[in-house]
Order: sequence, then C-alpha cells, then structure tokens
Amino acid sequence: MKFSINPVNGNQEANFSAKLISMSEATLVNSNNKNYKIATIEFKDINNETQRTSSFIYEGNYKYGMTLGESYLATASQVNDGVIVRLSHLVSSGNRANADMFGFEAVAEVASRTEEQVTF
Repeated sequence: MKFSINPVNGNQEANFSAKLISMSEATLVNSNNKNYKIATIEFKDINNETQRTSSFIYEGNYKYGMTLGESYLATASQVNDGVIVRLSHLVSSGNRANADMFGFEAVAEVASRTEEQVTF
C-alpha cells in the first residue's frame, strides 16, 4: 500500500491492488450526476490479512471492460463518516520493481570486471 494526502481535499488516501470479485449489473447515479456501479473487491490489508469490501467503479473506468478475478488499482479515502473505496480500470502490476528482479548487482559486477580488463 502507498499512503498519501489528497492535495484537493486533505483526506488521507491509500493506493493498493484489489481483486474484482463481483460488479453490479445496475448503474447508479451519484449527487454529481456521475454513473457508477457497486463492486465487491478482495485485497490484503496493512496487516497482510485478506479483506473483502465494497467499492465504487465509475463509468469512466468500467466502460473499458473489467474482468472478474483480475486485480486493479484501488484507492481508499478516509472521509468524515468512514472510508470510500474506488476501483480503477487500470490493471495492478502487483509489487513494486526492485533491483533483485533484474540482477543489477550482477550487471554492475560484470561491468566492473570488464573495466578492470580494459584498463591501460
């Protein structure tokens, strides 16, 4: 999870990966006249425990098509009366890349040995 403060409203937010379990057939409309659907998502919480909760998926996201069982980027926002979770259509990449995934240490070692051999 990545935590931040929303610069527009000052609310705390958490960005994370969530698996889409189900999505409603019905389209609802919020007070800003934006279409959305209700979904059930599954994710690992801050304690690495699996949680299921509901989330909103706005039309700007579900119009791209979303697959049940796929993991997408999600945002949880703390508001006055609880937490609101929104699910994006962007597929979650999972874990953040690190140097071990690419063997950069090994590349640096080979480059270092090559430089030693080429020294005049």
